[in-house]
Order: sequence, then structure tokens, then C-alpha cells
Amino acid sequence: MFFSVSVLSAQAADLYFKESVSSIGIGEAVRIDMFLSSVEGANALEGHVTFPQDTLTLERVEDGNSIVSLWVERPHKTNEGVVFSGVIPGGYFARDGKIFSLVFRGRKEGQALVSLAEARVLLHDGAGSEGNLSIVPASIRIFPASTGAKEPFEEENIPPEDFTPIVAQDPNLFDGQWFVAFTTQDKNSGISHYEILESRKKLSDQGLGEHVEWQKAETPYKLLDQELTSYIYIRAIDHQGNERIAAIEPLKKSFYQQPYVLAAGFLLILLVGWILRRWLHHRGKQTATGYMR
Repeated sequence: MFFSVSVLSAQAADLYFKESVSSIGIGEAVRIDMFLSSVEGANALEGHVTFPQDTLTLERVEDGNSIVSLWVERPHKTNEGVVFSGVIPGGYFARDGKIFSLVFRGRKEGQALVSLAEARVLLHDGAGSEGNLSIVPASIRIFPASTGAKEPFEEENIPPEDFTPIVAQDPNLFDGQWFVAFTTQDKNSGISHYEILESRKKLSDQGLGEHVEWQKAETPYKLLDQELTSYIYIRAIDHQGNERIAAIEPLKKSFYQQPYVLAAGFLLILLVGWILRRWLHHRGKQTATGYMR
């Protein structure tokens, strides 16, 4: 049974939860979505979701299809709960705007309240004023035996959307050193994390497997190769394990990659081979003449 809000309140904004079911058994899962409704328009929000960690186990956080397009702090679990902070450029002036989803499993019998603490919403009024906020929690009953609750998610194999990383430098970031910025969306389960790989050689799809050393990364990421002679690969992975890889060609060529160096090296090899053949031919003629004498 879904909890529903029929009308917008008199507050500047409402943050509220909808649960997929009202009761589960120990070991069964429930999805709880957090929504925003705003009369005056909201363009930023923050806070953390609280829940009894002895009664519920947080299985995952999904931010696919969120109305928040710019996460300052992507929702993630901490000791306090699930912390989040995001921006909605242009503001949100409607109801039932999904922020993110939480999937819990019943851990112990009891009543579990999922709510918000230290939550704030900033209005789209040109000054970023803090709006009056109404919070409606979700309540889940956990029974010791199974209730037959259906799993609240389906496996999918759709990768994150295509994206184009950008290499740049800024005097206010990393002391002016080169960095790469990247972001994409996944409209299903949401982005889990990003990984990066810098390589002096171009890799095929097979070469981008598990045997290479990917590094977890957040945007912006300071490049290890400040000479910009490496191929840069960014991998976006969603909560279902699907991935999308974007690649950047070297922006500068290293000495051995320069075309004239390669051409000169090739000509040098040909010249050495020609000299060697001439020497062997001459040596062979001298040997033959010696035998004839």
C-alpha cells in the first residue's frame, strides 16, 4: 500500500516518502521513494534520511530518474543514515518529484520509521531563501515470518547514458594542474560510481577488462599524466553493474608518438638494413675471391 499526499500543503515545500508495501517479514525487501512537492519552487535541498539500523538493513540507494540533475553530495550511507545534497537548476514547481529511492530489508521484528533530519530546501527566488518545510515519514512493520512481499526491483541490463569527459585546467583547482570532468545519468537504478584508467597505449574493448587496474574516481579528477600523452578511459557503473565507457585520445603526443619520429625511425631501420645487406654482399664476394686464389 502506498502512502499518498493528495494536495500540496501550505508550506513552501514538502518532502515525503512512499513505501511499496506497509509490512514485510524478516529478510524481505521494501522500496521507499522520497519525493518533493513545492508551490513556490525549490532549486536545492539537503539532509539525511534516518532509520532504525537494528530493524532495517539498507541494501542500496538508487537515484535514477531523479529531478536532481546536479548532486553536490550524491546520496550515500553514513553512520548518520543516508546523506544527500543536490541542486535542481531552474527550480522545481510541481508535485511528486522523485529525489531517490531506498531499498531496505527487514532485519528484526518491530516498527520502523524512515524520516529526515537536518533537512533544508532552498527556494528558487533569486536569493536562495530557505523555505518552510513539511516532512512526512514512512512507517514499516516488520514481522518475524514472511508476508509474501514481492521483491521491489527488477534486474535490468541497460547501461548508463553516453557521456563526453572534458580535460581542462583552472587556477582554482588542483593548483592549476590538468584534470578531467565527467558526469552522466542512469534512468533506471542510477549511477553507483565512476572508475578511471590512464594508459600510454590504446586499448581495445577486450583490453578494458578486469585485468587492467581501474581506479575509483570522482569528478573532477586530477590526472596522473600531466603531460597529457595518455589515453583516458572513464567507466560509469550503475547499481545493477551495467557500465558505459568513454575514452579521450591523448591531447599531446609523446616523443616516440610523433609522426616525424616514427618516420625517421622507419627510415633509419631501412638504411641500417640496406647497409647491412651491402656489407654482407661485399664480405661474401671477398670470401669467394679468397677461395679462388
